[in-house]
Amino acid sequence: MNALPQTSAWGDYRELCLRTEALGYSSFWTYDHLVSRTSGGLGPTLECLTSIAALAPLTTRITLGSLVLANEFRHPSLVAKAASTLSLITGGRFALGMSAGSNSMEHTMFGVPYPAAGERVSRFAASASIIRSLLHGETVSLRDGIFELDNARLIPEVSPPKMAIGARGPRMLRLVSELADIHVSAATPGELRVLNRDLDALCDRTGRPPESVERAVIVYEACGSTEKAAAAKRSALETLFGRPFADLKNRVLQGSRDRLEERLGEYREAGADHVFVSTLPPYDHEFLEYFITDVAGGVAATPRSIKEGSCDGS
Repeated sequence: MNALPQTSAWGDYRELCLRTEALGYSSFWTYDHLVSRTSGGLGPTLECLTSIAALAPLTTRITLGSLVLANEFRHPSLVAKAASTLSLITGGRFALGMSAGSNSMEHTMFGVPYPAAGERVSRFAASASIIRSLLHGETVSLRDGIFELDNARLIPEVSPPKMAIGARGPRMLRLVSELADIHVSAATPGELRVLNRDLDALCDRTGRPPESVERAVIVYEACGSTEKAAAAKRSALETLFGRPFADLKNRVLQGSRDRLEERLGEYREAGADHVFVSTLPPYDHEFLEYFITDVAGGVAATPRSIKEGSCDGS
């Protein structure tokens, strides 16, 4: 489950997380944005890491993850420290998702530098390497022209959380092959198949088993018990992305149960280990129960034809 905290109602977001855990979803991921887009303009949202910290003592089983931290928002040393703390207080149920960032409006609005794409990737590469080293118990000293650390280490040391990297381009995919435990993308089944092929090749070049990198895909849902309800979800997605729904529909779960099962099967055929179902407020608890019970459960019962992995609606 991947939920957008585009709300000022903490109770609603907390209830969504608790409900997904009770339904049997394996993970709950929070986006890292500072404002949201609504039909009325800019809207409220909750900060990612503090939300996860608040959810940690309320949950007992579900993995809590960031999907994905925008690199320029935080210094890598602070990200590593926050991730180790969240890993500790969740008993190892935290997953650290990161990427280079892609929303210039938020950076400008809050005074956070937003370098050109090539520089953002270079800065992310430096950050991700620092974070992984610190989380794996290393002492880091460097002056690389981007960051300066002097014998930095994490105290106390904890078991490192899994690191997920959101990536599509070749430089970012190479970083996935070198550093990540999970690759995350928002892709159609066809696009995912190509990404997995390219990532497998990069892993082969470095001598890393391709199967050691889990593959996760983000999909949105526009299902409703009535056409009016489904139309409202489609409209919300158009607002979120600033694009007509016709441009988005290939990345969206919609239609009958048979069509939903077919779509999940297509993602499994493309090599997805995890499907992150994204939902927008107002949160549709009826759909979430239907999806994991009647749709994902049915797909999970069918034989895997390409690669082993869970397709559990997480």
